[in-house]
Amino acid sequence: MTILTKGNAETAKTIRNLDHPEWGIKRFNFNDQPLNDGEFVSSFGVGSNSAVLFEYDYRFWEVIS
Repeated sequence: MTILTKGNAETAKTIRNLDHPEWGIKRFNFNDQPLNDGEFVSSFGVGSNSAVLFEYDYRFWEVIS
């Protein structure tokens, strides 16, 4: 198991939540453009089933591919 980190986020394609694997595997969309405070915000999922994923929340996700 590989935890999602800032170091591997750029190459991650799919992720799964560690606490809720029943949510299934989600497509990961890395955003390398920081917000005004320097924090990175990526997203997971597709279309209306997507959500933002802050860098500090990466630790709750594992990289599947």
